[in-house]
Amino acid sequence: MRRIGFLVVGLLVVMVVGGGCGYRVGTLLPEHIRTIAVPVFVNQTNEPQLEIQATNAVINELATDGTLRVVPENEADVVLGVRIVKYERKAIRYAGATRPTEYRLTITVLATLHDTREGTDVWKDARLSGNTEFVVGAGLPAAERRARPEALEDLAHDVVERIVEGW
Repeated sequence: MRRIGFLVVGLLVVMVVGGGCGYRVGTLLPEHIRTIAVPVFVNQTNEPQLEIQATNAVINELATDGTLRVVPENEADVVLGVRIVKYERKAIRYAGATRPTEYRLTITVLATLHDTREGTDVWKDARLSGNTEFVVGAGLPAAERRARPEALEDLAHDVVERIVEGW
């Protein structure tokens, strides 16, 4: 019976001490930040329409997250500026010595979050990326086209996580 008492006391001590370790549920955003503008990203790669697809993916992820409301730039508490700086397809598995059968697709951005109320950058040029792996079946272009939305979704998740939790 004494052993159970020590166990209960030990658990209570861990809960009390652990509760002060900086963990919290919910957003880490300052109180005045409730809206965000997401202008169309700048595409510095050779991939056509990537900026539209990436922008839409982030807006959809923000809507799913629900922490911030997407509004026009002139109404926003913060503005997200994003430059797509790298689009990389890299072979990761081969059949034989030279024929790639699986690839990793990585989309990398530099993102800045600007606080319009304070007139300062909350964070600047954060390097974020999204990736996915895909197997080449009938042809590389078709397989890559099918994989791109998954890489963009992964990127959008990282961007929104940085906005909401990366303070």
